[in-house]
Amino acid sequence: MNRLTISKALFYMTGLGSIIMGLIYMNVNTPMPYHLEALAGGWQTLDAKQSLIMMIFLRGAGSGFVCIGLATLAITRFAIKEGNNWARWTLLLIAFVEGLPTLFSVLQIMNQTTGQPPLGLLILSLVGALAAFFLSADKKAV
Repeated sequence: MNRLTISKALFYMTGLGSIIMGLIYMNVNTPMPYHLEALAGGWQTLDAKQSLIMMIFLRGAGSGFVCIGLATLAITRFAIKEGNNWARWTLLLIAFVEGLPTLFSVLQIMNQTTGQPPLGLLILSLVGALAAFFLSADKKAV
């Protein structure tokens, strides 16, 4: 298995992970358990408008995750090749523009509430995207 094949597999996993998380967020009827923990008082303590806004935010975040995942899969499938630097830089940018603010938010939730979002999966996704970026480098240019 060559470096480019491993790189593509990592980018595919990152994209699929975003799509799965997005579909979950778009289709839940209540926030995720870690969101409920962060609320401290629970879902029942929110009034109808607050509940509605929280679900709209979740669905918006979910659609963003799906969009990022689909873009990652498409660029990986059709543009990642040795020497095609724009594609690898774009995939790294997509992963980190979405991932770093999400990481910051997760750390805030963990630091300021009892909520425990899936930090490990997020870090794994970022590390995977970074590894894929380096593995996809044209060996002649390195």
